Amino acid sequence: MTEQVKLEEYSIAQLNNFCGNHDENFKMIEEALGVEISLRGDELSLTGENNDNFKKAKNVIAALLGLISKGINITRRDVVYALKLAKEDNLSRINELYNVRITKTASGKMIYPKTLGQKEYYYALKRNDVVFGIGPAGTGKTSGGPSFPGLAEPPPPGPPWQFPALGSERRTPRKPPGRTRL
Repeated sequence: MTEQVKLEEYSIAQLNNFCGNHDENFKMIEEALGVEISLRGDELSLTGENNDNFKKAKNVIAALLGLISKGINITRRDVVYALKLAKEDNLSRINELYNVRITKTASGKMIYPKTLGQKEYYYALKRNDVVFGIGPAGTGKTSGGPSFPGLAEPPPPGPPWQFPALGSERRTPRKPPGRTRL
C-alpha cells in the first residue's frame, strides 16, 4: 500500500525539522511501524505492507505536521512520544501538550509539558496546596514544580544562614556532645 502527499504549504525549514538530522525522525517511524517514508521535494511518499501500521504511520505523520504548522520545532522526543501515543490509540492528545505554556526560558523558548503525566502534574500543582510526586527518576518531579511561575514562593530576602530554623525559638542551647575540659 502506497500513498503520496503534497506538502506545498510547508517551508524548507519546516520540512527539514520534520525529517530530522539525517532523516532520523523518518527512520524512527519506519523502524517502529515497518513502513517506508521518502520525501522528494515537497512530495511525501509512505509505503507499507501492514494496513494497521500504515494507518498509524499516516496518523503520526499528520500529527507531527500539525505541530510543525503551529510553529513548534519537533525533536526526537516528540517523535518517540507520538509513536507511543499511536500504539496506545491516544495520538489525538499530543496537541494537548502544546496548548499548555508553562513558562519561557531566558532565551525566549517556550516550555511545554513533555508528557500527558507532566501536564496533569502541572494542573495538580496549580489546583492543590500539597501534591506528592512519586515516580521514577528523570520524570520532572523536582524540576517541574519550582519552574512553574506563580507556584513557587520566592525565598525571603537576606542570606540563607539568617533564616530562623523551625522551632528555634523554643529550643534552649545545649552543650555539644564530646569531651569536656576542666
